[in-house]
Amino acid sequence: MRKAVATQWVNCAAVENTNGFFHLKPLRAVQLPFSRIKDPIDIHRDTNLYFLLDMSSPDVKPQPENKTTISEAGVRTFLNIADAWKLNIDTQRALLGFPSPSTYFKYKAGQIGPLAHDVLTRISLIIGIYKGLHTLYADEALADSWVNLPNSNSLFGGKPALSLMTEGGIDGLCQTRRLIDSRLGGDSV
Repeated sequence: MRKAVATQWVNCAAVENTNGFFHLKPLRAVQLPFSRIKDPIDIHRDTNLYFLLDMSSPDVKPQPENKTTISEAGVRTFLNIADAWKLNIDTQRALLGFPSPSTYFKYKAGQIGPLAHDVLTRISLIIGIYKGLHTLYADEALADSWVNLPNSNSLFGGKPALSLMTEGGIDGLCQTRRLIDSRLGGDSV
């Protein structure tokens, strides 16, 4: 007889590892066992899928033994998103909290150690924004260009969302994420 396992629905993004390249697969939520909720990564080795939990939630904190794996997957996913959004290096560094140029280029070269919680939170918010945009807009080109387009929402004051996301720090990323999440929920904010 199989033992029942208590589960909980959590927001996350799936990241597929194909020959060392990580590809984001947006998901709204998955159901995971309670015992894994505190780990911000759920690894399915047989399918090469990594589920990055929404680390902006106060309930999810990285465990030390998984922090390097999370950091590697997070940075690779961030770089893929930055590529899709056509971001220059300065903008990418701003979104990550202005790491030194040498640190940034180490990330690009795949030399990624454990990241600070601040950087992981930024990456998690960016993944959530990317995931939300791809859920809102069926047109992939529109979803990827949205952050660069002038926006009439009062939050952005006619500027592209990327301005708030880079100039507003974590708060700007959170505000952008909340706006997208509210639209996913049906609000016209």
